[in-house]
Amino acid sequence: MSTTSPTAGADPDLLPYATTALDVLRLTSLHDDAPPGRPDLDAFHAHTVALYGLIDSHATACRLADPAAAGHLHAARVRLWQAADQLHMAYHQRPADGTCPTPRQSHPEGRTAPTVCQRHQHCTAQVRKIATPADLRTPHPGPTRP
Repeated sequence: MSTTSPTAGADPDLLPYATTALDVLRLTSLHDDAPPGRPDLDAFHAHTVALYGLIDSHATACRLADPAAAGHLHAARVRLWQAADQLHMAYHQRPADGTCPTPRQSHPEGRTAPTVCQRHQHCTAQVRKIATPADLRTPHPGPTRP
Protein backbone atom coordinates (compact mmCIF):
# COMPACT_ATOMS: atom_id res chain seq x y z
CA MET A 1 0.00 0.00 0.00
CA SER A 2 2.96 2.26 0.52
CA THR A 3 5.85 2.57 -1.87
CA THR A 4 8.16 4.33 0.57
CA SER A 5 10.78 2.54 2.59
CA PRO A 6 9.33 1.28 5.89
CA THR A 7 12.32 2.60 7.81
CA ALA A 8 12.54 6.02 6.20
CA GLY A 9 12.19 8.42 9.12
CA ALA A 10 10.44 5.83 11.28
CA ASP A 11 11.43 5.11 14.86
CA PRO A 12 11.96 1.33 15.11
CA ASP A 13 10.93 1.45 18.76
CA LEU A 14 7.34 2.44 17.91
CA LEU A 15 6.17 -1.04 16.91
CA PRO A 16 6.39 -2.45 20.47
CA TYR A 17 4.31 0.51 21.70
CA ALA A 18 1.67 -0.19 19.07
CA THR A 19 1.58 -3.84 20.10
CA THR A 20 1.25 -2.88 23.77
CA ALA A 21 -1.57 -0.49 22.90
CA LEU A 22 -3.44 -3.33 21.19
CA ASP A 23 -2.91 -5.53 24.26
CA VAL A 24 -4.30 -2.78 26.51
CA LEU A 25 -7.27 -2.38 24.17
CA ARG A 26 -7.91 -6.13 24.29
CA LEU A 27 -7.80 -6.18 28.09
CA THR A 28 -10.02 -3.14 28.53
CA SER A 29 -12.59 -3.95 25.86
CA LEU A 30 -13.43 -7.44 27.11
CA HIS A 31 -15.53 -6.18 30.01
CA ASP A 32 -18.65 -8.09 29.02
CA ASP A 33 -19.63 -11.17 27.07
CA ALA A 34 -21.42 -9.24 24.32
CA PRO A 35 -20.36 -10.09 20.76
CA PRO A 36 -18.56 -7.34 18.88
CA GLY A 37 -20.84 -4.88 17.15
CA ARG A 38 -20.33 -3.23 13.80
CA PRO A 39 -18.18 -0.39 15.21
CA ASP A 40 -15.83 -2.94 16.82
CA LEU A 41 -15.63 -5.02 13.65
CA ASP A 42 -14.96 -1.85 11.65
CA ALA A 43 -12.08 -1.01 14.01
CA PHE A 44 -10.73 -4.58 13.83
CA HIS A 45 -10.83 -4.34 10.04
CA ALA A 46 -9.00 -1.00 10.12
CA HIS A 47 -6.27 -2.47 12.34
CA THR A 48 -5.89 -5.52 10.09
CA VAL A 49 -5.65 -3.40 6.94
CA ALA A 50 -3.09 -1.12 8.63
CA LEU A 51 -1.02 -4.17 9.59
CA TYR A 52 -1.35 -5.40 6.00
CA GLY A 53 0.12 -2.08 4.84
CA LEU A 54 3.04 -2.35 7.26
CA ILE A 55 3.87 -5.93 6.23
CA ASP A 56 3.42 -4.98 2.56
CA SER A 57 5.99 -2.18 2.82
CA HIS A 58 8.49 -4.48 4.56
CA ALA A 59 7.94 -7.28 2.01
CA THR A 60 8.49 -4.85 -0.84
CA ALA A 61 11.63 -3.45 0.77
CA CYS A 62 13.28 -6.85 1.36
CA ARG A 63 12.18 -8.56 -1.87
CA LEU A 64 15.62 -8.27 -3.49
CA ALA A 65 17.79 -8.22 -0.37
CA ASP A 66 16.34 -11.32 1.30
CA PRO A 67 14.06 -13.35 -1.01
CA ALA A 68 13.39 -16.07 1.60
CA ALA A 69 12.13 -13.59 4.19
CA ALA A 70 10.20 -11.74 1.49
CA GLY A 71 8.41 -14.99 0.62
CA HIS A 72 7.26 -15.42 4.20
CA LEU A 73 6.19 -11.78 4.39
CA HIS A 74 4.27 -12.26 1.15
CA ALA A 75 2.41 -15.19 2.71
CA ALA A 76 1.75 -13.10 5.83
CA ARG A 77 0.21 -10.25 3.88
CA VAL A 78 -2.02 -12.66 1.93
CA ARG A 79 -3.19 -14.15 5.25
CA LEU A 80 -3.81 -10.64 6.61
CA TRP A 81 -5.98 -9.90 3.58
CA GLN A 82 -7.86 -13.14 4.24
CA ALA A 83 -8.35 -12.05 7.86
CA ALA A 84 -9.58 -8.64 6.68
CA ASP A 85 -11.95 -10.39 4.26
CA GLN A 86 -13.41 -12.48 7.09
CA LEU A 87 -13.80 -9.36 9.27
CA HIS A 88 -15.55 -7.59 6.39
CA MET A 89 -17.98 -10.49 6.04
CA ALA A 90 -18.54 -10.57 9.83
CA TYR A 91 -19.25 -6.83 9.75
CA HIS A 92 -22.06 -7.37 7.25
CA GLN A 93 -23.49 -10.27 9.27
CA ARG A 94 -24.01 -8.06 12.34
CA PRO A 95 -27.25 -6.07 12.48
CA ALA A 96 -26.96 -2.35 11.90
CA ASP A 97 -27.33 -0.50 15.19
CA GLY A 98 -27.05 3.09 14.00
CA THR A 99 -23.57 3.58 15.47
CA CYS A 100 -21.51 2.46 12.48
CA PRO A 101 -19.68 5.15 10.51
CA THR A 102 -21.37 6.72 7.56
CA PRO A 103 -19.58 7.35 4.26
CA ARG A 104 -19.39 11.07 5.00
CA GLN A 105 -18.25 10.99 8.64
CA SER A 106 -15.30 13.39 8.79
CA HIS A 107 -12.04 13.46 10.69
CA PRO A 108 -11.22 16.64 12.62
CA GLU A 109 -8.56 17.48 10.04
CA GLY A 110 -11.20 17.41 7.30
CA ARG A 111 -10.49 14.13 5.47
CA THR A 112 -13.44 11.82 4.89
CA ALA A 113 -13.27 8.61 6.89
CA PRO A 114 -13.43 5.56 4.61
CA THR A 115 -16.19 3.09 5.26
CA VAL A 116 -15.31 -0.52 5.95
CA CYS A 117 -16.30 -1.40 2.37
CA GLN A 118 -14.19 1.36 0.81
CA ARG A 119 -11.21 0.34 2.93
CA HIS A 120 -11.71 -3.31 2.01
CA GLN A 121 -12.00 -2.56 -1.72
CA HIS A 122 -8.77 -0.57 -1.60
CA CYS A 123 -6.95 -3.38 0.26
CA THR A 124 -8.35 -5.97 -2.16
CA ALA A 125 -7.08 -3.97 -5.14
CA GLN A 126 -3.63 -3.84 -3.52
CA VAL A 127 -3.47 -7.56 -2.72
CA ARG A 128 -4.57 -8.49 -6.25
CA LYS A 129 -1.49 -6.69 -7.58
CA ILE A 130 0.86 -8.96 -5.60
CA ALA A 131 -1.03 -12.25 -5.30
CA THR A 132 -2.45 -14.76 -7.71
CA PRO A 133 -6.05 -15.96 -7.45
CA ALA A 134 -4.66 -19.30 -6.22
CA ASP A 135 -2.81 -17.47 -3.41
CA LEU A 136 -6.03 -15.80 -2.34
CA ARG A 137 -7.95 -19.10 -2.34
CA THR A 138 -5.47 -21.05 -0.22
CA PRO A 139 -7.10 -22.58 2.83
CA HIS A 140 -7.68 -20.32 5.77
CA PRO A 141 -9.37 -20.95 9.11
CA GLY A 142 -12.74 -19.55 7.98
CA PRO A 143 -15.73 -19.26 10.27
CA THR A 144 -16.19 -21.93 12.90
CA ARG A 145 -19.33 -23.12 14.62
CA PRO A 146 -19.45 -23.24 18.45
